[in-house]
Amino acid sequence: MLMNGKKLFCVSLVMLLCAANSLAVAESVENGLTWVFRLDGNTLDESLLLLTEPQEPVTVACGGALVTLEGVVYDGVCLFTSSVIAPEDASRYLVMPATADPYELVRGGHGEGLREDDRTFAQAAKEDGKQILRVDAYPLECDDLGCYWMDYRQDAGITSTIIAYGAFGWMEEEVTITLQVRVNTIDPTTMAEGEAECEMVSVPVHCLGDIETRTYRAGQANELRYETLTLVKTPLTTYVYVDGSHEKSVGAAIRNEQGEAYPAGMSMDGYVTLDMEALPETVLVEDVAFVADK
Repeated sequence: MLMNGKKLFCVSLVMLLCAANSLAVAESVENGLTWVFRLDGNTLDESLLLLTEPQEPVTVACGGALVTLEGVVYDGVCLFTSSVIAPEDASRYLVMPATADPYELVRGGHGEGLREDDRTFAQAAKEDGKQILRVDAYPLECDDLGCYWMDYRQDAGITSTIIAYGAFGWMEEEVTITLQVRVNTIDPTTMAEGEAECEMVSVPVHCLGDIETRTYRAGQANELRYETLTLVKTPLTTYVYVDGSHEKSVGAAIRNEQGEAYPAGMSMDGYVTLDMEALPETVLVEDVAFVADK
């Protein structure tokens, strides 16, 4: 998922998941999670988002930046976070999401249209006599993932919103994530970076709702490369696993008993997802019947 121009981070790279700010975002500004879901062609019911936001504001002050976790969506398989970052002293600092580059534009690269500044972060900081604060905040649990995805939005004024998600597959009603915040300065003239300051805070996260899992087995001898198919239905979408892993070519081949294809589910990189009202007893894959375990 996230969006065109999103960044994918794998184990060999520093894990990022980003920050947020306690300086309030204007109510008229769309929440980062609903924004990014919409950019990727999905919708996210605002009521689901409200149910999963931290019950109390989760704010970290670190290295001259204010980082506030704005929203969390966890459906049992994937965890999505949205955070807003801002400088504690806007006269001294310009915040920059850690996934951005000092030579990228301050106004953003997704057509946000929220900030009228055609300068790069480096130009803006140098001309305005400020230091750049590179702000990074992510669940420490991301270090256990092979890959995860993230991107950011440049908001109006002095804030930025950073969205990230990873596929954890916890399948738990409640989990606790450790939000790690890292901030370091960048001199806009020399590009020299100062030593990073770090803080960590634990955040309880609740699943959106019920999770249903059903495993199907081929009801007859077949020439397919696999024998089992597992569907995991969450409040967001239905995930497809083939012999315990993901195989994107299978998604379009799954049909109901009448031979009709299921609509695609939410767009999520690396996953086959389907839109199902309920998990069926039988599905067809390339004309082979797969029957649910009893």
